[in-house]
Formats: sequence, C-alpha cells, structure tokens
Amino acid sequence: MQNTEQGGEWSDAGCRSAHHVIRRTALGSAQSAFGTALAGIATSFLVLHQTGSASAMGLNLALAMLPALLQPFLGAWVDRIPLKIPLVAGNVLRVLLQLGVGFWALRGHLPTEIIYAASFLIRIPIESGRFRFNPSGCE
Repeated sequence: MQNTEQGGEWSDAGCRSAHHVIRRTALGSAQSAFGTALAGIATSFLVLHQTGSASAMGLNLALAMLPALLQPFLGAWVDRIPLKIPLVAGNVLRVLLQLGVGFWALRGHLPTEIIYAASFLIRIPIESGRFRFNPSGCE
C-alpha cells in the first residue's frame, strides 16, 4: 500500500497496530455475540422445561430481543461516557447474571421471573455499545 502524500511505503506503526486492534475487537465482539445468543436460547429452553409453555418461551425470547429496540437510546447515553466503562461494567454484569442463573438453575427450581429479568439484562451491555468502537487515525 502506497502513501500518496509521501510517495513511499506506510511507515506509521500506529495504523498497523490499529488494524490489529480492530481484528481483535471484531473477533471478541463476534465471540461475545455468539455466546449471548446461545445464552438466550438456553434460557428459553430452561423456561420451556420448567413451565412446559411455548408462550412463556416466546416471551423470554422477546425479552431477550427487547434491548435491540432500545439501542438508539442506550447508544446515545453510552456515547457521552468513555468506552472502557460500559464495556467492562457490562461484561462483568453479564458474567454475574449468567453464572447466577446457571448456578441457581442447577440447585433447583429457578423462578421464571428471574429468568425473564436476566434474559433482558444480559443483552443490554451488548446493544448499548454495539456500534461504539470507531478507531481514528488511519483511513
């Protein structure tokens, strides 16, 4: 790739490291989205197993998708604060919720309302920061 202003090769190591960061972030985001999608499906089948009701399972899936509708509002709020805060706090919240639901389900009957709340809350950090990462300095 030629640098048109200087007529030489790109010598800026920052652009190469930015591409590395972009690749790592994209891979991490894809892994996170895949895991969250699996968690939504797993909690929906947990609701189906506990209640035997397909409508309760559908309600759980709908609650898991509801944060996607709130994304414009959450995104506007997240844009006003540094990126690291919502990413770290959101991932910690998601881990605690998923582990809590998993351990509680393994110990016995988990109230359906708790599963509904967890399904909704687990998706909020992903939807709020989905389009936030925009590295600058390299075109």
